[in-house]
This record gives sequence, structure tokens and C-alpha cells, in this order.
Amino acid sequence: MIYSGEAWRIFSEEAARYGIQVNFDIVQSPQTVFTWGWLKLSQRALYLPSRDHLRMLIRHKLGYRVYFPGSHELEKVAMIVATGKGIGAPQCFAYLCSDFFTAANILLNEGLDERSKRIYVEAVLSESARVDPKSIMILKYHVLSMLSGAPVHGLVKAGEEAGELAELAKKVVDTLLSSSSIAFKLVRLAELLADLLNKEFRSIEDLRRLPEIFPLSDFETDRALTMLSEIPVEVLENAAYLLYSKGSGDTISFKPDRVLVQAIKVSLRDKVLSARKAAGLSESGRYYGTWTMGDDPSKLLVRDTLRTFGVVAPPLYSLKLVDGEGSRETSSSSLCIVLDVSSSMLFPPSKAVNAKAGALGLIEGLKGRKTHLSICFFNSSSLFKSYGYSYGDAADDIASVVIGGGTDLYSALVEASKAEAETMFVITDAEINDPVERGRVVELLRELSDRAGVNVILIDDGRNSWMDGHGWRTFHLAAGEPLLGRVISL
Repeated sequence: MIYSGEAWRIFSEEAARYGIQVNFDIVQSPQTVFTWGWLKLSQRALYLPSRDHLRMLIRHKLGYRVYFPGSHELEKVAMIVATGKGIGAPQCFAYLCSDFFTAANILLNEGLDERSKRIYVEAVLSESARVDPKSIMILKYHVLSMLSGAPVHGLVKAGEEAGELAELAKKVVDTLLSSSSIAFKLVRLAELLADLLNKEFRSIEDLRRLPEIFPLSDFETDRALTMLSEIPVEVLENAAYLLYSKGSGDTISFKPDRVLVQAIKVSLRDKVLSARKAAGLSESGRYYGTWTMGDDPSKLLVRDTLRTFGVVAPPLYSLKLVDGEGSRETSSSSLCIVLDVSSSMLFPPSKAVNAKAGALGLIEGLKGRKTHLSICFFNSSSLFKSYGYSYGDAADDIASVVIGGGTDLYSALVEASKAEAETMFVITDAEINDPVERGRVVELLRELSDRAGVNVILIDDGRNSWMDGHGWRTFHLAAGEPLLGRVISL
């Protein structure tokens, strides 16, 4: 047995070696748990075969705060990725990622000799055997054996040294050793581990076996913004739906975490910027804008529009050159966007992202104009907001609005009609099955189109022909098809 005083000495030496300050305690627990800034060592760890084993276990746990995640905020990134990828136990995913990233750095970057590698793997796996489901322990065995270059015999049965878990471990190691960013690695690991984790952690009782992990609260600093911005925005939107829509009913709500919102906003802007680049930039000081009815016909860039969209269809797919700051338009106009944020827009998540990017693109296109803006967000309820010329506030709300709830388009159109806007864009998947409700929507759209330019953009793969025609323009798009591919100045 290793006495607690000696364990404290070993811990102090390893903490000093890493140059970090972490509290230490020995507890009556089957687990060695790690909360932010506090290592709680199970008394069972004092019965490891040698002091070297204890040293390596402590080094591994301290490595959580040095290699990966490095801070509790990066643990949150891992949990957001797991949630966005449909993993029911995001804490377990973060815990496994901490194990894998830390093991990879210690085994590959610290120049350990073969004996030290073996002791390290034995120490980590002996703890795993006590607290992890068997399949998780076997997966760790394979991953650590591959990283160390030699298997540690006797920890798993002979029949468990091959099979699906060994194949999964090979893919995990390939991901860890790739040159990709940590954000990309997290997304890939979530895809690889989702089935296994959802099988092993299907209930609250299963989750109680997890080591303690820092809770998923709001980000405290902007440190994680760069990594979050590298994660596909579809994953972030799905995570936000699962994290924030529960308990909110069908009310319109907004994500409280400003860092997560900023990351989504950056990703949405990137999509608009990509569309701008796809069309090709003109000379300095000028950019592509949208040609609309009433503009000089000679300014319609037919060739550029066809190259970008494959079709010329004002006001959505039509380009013209617009001067920069020195030639701002001064004509007064008004625009109302009716934006569907119901849960059906997450099947697949690219629908919601496409709708938000399109709405943001419309707002970006208002630069250089004096256009009064309003937006009506809707699911089973509606929230009408008049922004005036505060386009930045509108962009923030588009990025932060939480997807969820049912679809009540009729009530949203009633609210939007109060804006008396000259132009209206309705962005929805039109998942309305009741024939009576469909009829009410069509009748109201007909009334609105008598006094405003109404454009209905359906992200529906062409299924909802009941909204075609009737005096307004209707565009059908697939879930991943760019809604607003026009190029704008950012």
C-alpha cells in the first residue's frame, strides 16, 4: 500500500512538473474523479502495484488540464459537439476525449521508455476496469496499446483483443494522429463513438457511473470561440436545440450563451461570404448586389447571374454591381422577414442553417440602403420584432434564436402584416398538413401580395406545391441548396 502522505508528495511533484496549481484529496470512492482545479484520488489507487503506477495515474489526470482539454471551457466544446451529434451522454464523450488526447500526448511526446509506457497504460486501465463499462475499458485498452506501440497483456481476455472494438480503436487512433484541428478531431470522434456511447449510457443509472465532469454552463471567456467556429454550424444548431429548447414549450427563445451565439454568427457569415466568393469579386470598391424590378435593365448582369445560380430569377437570383461607401442608395423602403424556427427545420439541420444564412444574407444586402427591417420568428407561437436600421441586432437574433416547436405560419403572417412592409420574404419548410390551415395561409398570402412584394422560399425539396403561384413568387429549394447565393459586401 502507498501511504497518503507519499501520494501527496508524488502529486505535488507532478503538479510542479506541469507548472499548474490543482488541489488534491483522497476520498472514499471507487473512482478517481477530476473537477476543475481539484483531483480527488480514490483510496483504491493507493493499492496500485507500485509508486510508479500511482505516479503515472496522477500524471494522466493532471494531463487533462495540460494537453486536452486544457481548460474547462474546452470540455464544454466537447460536450456541445457530442450533443450536436446525438450522443446522449456528452459528459462521457468529454471524459473519453480527455483520456485519449492526454494518452496520445504523454505516450508520444514525453519520450517514455517501454517500461514507463507499460506502467502508464496499466495504471490508466486498472482504474478504467473499476469504473467504466466493459466495452469502454476494452476500447481504451486498444487505443492505449496502439499509441504505446505494444499491447499490455493480461488486462483483457484473448478473445477481446480483436473484433469491432479493435477496429473502432484503429479509427480513433488515426483521428488522434491526424494533422486536423482539435475541432475537426472532436467532430470525427463524436461520429465514431456515438453508437457505442448511446448503447452503454442509455439511462440516468448508467450516467451515474461517470467520473465527475465540469458542468455545461455558459462560456466565461472568448477562448473557445475559434474552436467553436471550426465546428459545422449544423452541429452547433442541433446542440443548441437539445440544450436550450427543453422546457421552453413552443415559445420563441434565444440562446443565452453569447460565445456560442457568436460562433454560429461567424459560421453563418462565412456561408454568405462563400457565396460572394463563388460569384467572383469585382474591382476594389464595388461588390455584387441584387438586381430587382425597377432597376435599370442595363445593370442586370445576366452572365454573372447564370454563372453563379444557373438561372436568372429576380429578385432572388439576379446580380448587379453596387458601388461602395461613396454611392449609397438613399431611397426609403421596408423589408419584413418571416422566419420559420420550428423543430421540423432540424430534419435535417441543414434546413435551419440554410434558412438562417438566407435571412442573414438578406440583411447584409441592406447595407448601403435606408431600409426599415422587421422580422417575425415563428414556431407554434410568433415573435414580431421591429429593428429599424439596427441590422446588427437583427443578425444577432437570427444567430441566437433556438429552433424548436410546431409550425403556425398563419399566425406569423398575421403578425408580419402589421409591419406594412413593401417587401416580404417568407422562409419556411411549410410543414402544414391540415388542408383547412393551408387554405387560410394561401388566402392570407393572397391578401398580403395585393399590397406588398411577397416572396415565399420553401426549403421543402419541391413537395409543397400548394403554396405555388397565387400572385406571389415561390422558390423551392432542397435542404442543402444555398438559399441566398448572392454576393454581398461584408
